Amino acid sequence: GRINRAIFGTGNMNSIPTHILEEATKRGSWVHESIEHIINNEDYIDNWEWEGYIEAFNNFNKEYQPEYLVSEVPIVDDNNLAKGIVDAFCYIDNELHIIDFKTSASTISHSWKMQLMIYKWICDNNEIGYSPTKLKVIKLGKDGTFKVLYYDYSEQDTKAAIDIYQYMLKEGVIKGK
Repeated sequence: GRINRAIFGTGNMNSIPTHILEEATKRGSWVHESIEHIINNEDYIDNWEWEGYIEAFNNFNKEYQPEYLVSEVPIVDDNNLAKGIVDAFCYIDNELHIIDFKTSASTISHSWKMQLMIYKWICDNNEIGYSPTKLKVIKLGKDGTFKVLYYDYSEQDTKAAIDIYQYMLKEGVIKGK
């Protein structure tokens, strides 16, 4: 989100042709919408070209047996320091997880870790209703495979990132939304 872009930038996104970025955005949206429907025990619209991502999601579910509580949950800090949309809160092995599903070809681990740490910070410092202890990115592959990335939480690093973002806003280095 906003904090990650301010701190880490957008990488080499400007060198990627627009049509490829648009296709990746459509794919990611379809996968997230489909996963939300599946979590809510609803039908989703098939897409033969991207169905492998749903197969990967189903394979993750078979192996890890998550107990989903909610999906696509908007969370906002009471002081509007940070906000985001959590893909899912779920229990795995009796521990509450924040799960973020990714479909991109790259692995931007530092940015993904910060995203999840900010989500946890919001949960811990506001009345969101969830107190997750585990942070996971589930990288879904088009071929039906998945990779689980585990992240440890650092409140110090998270607060430092939020403070840097606030400083950049105050100094006019970036513009807020």
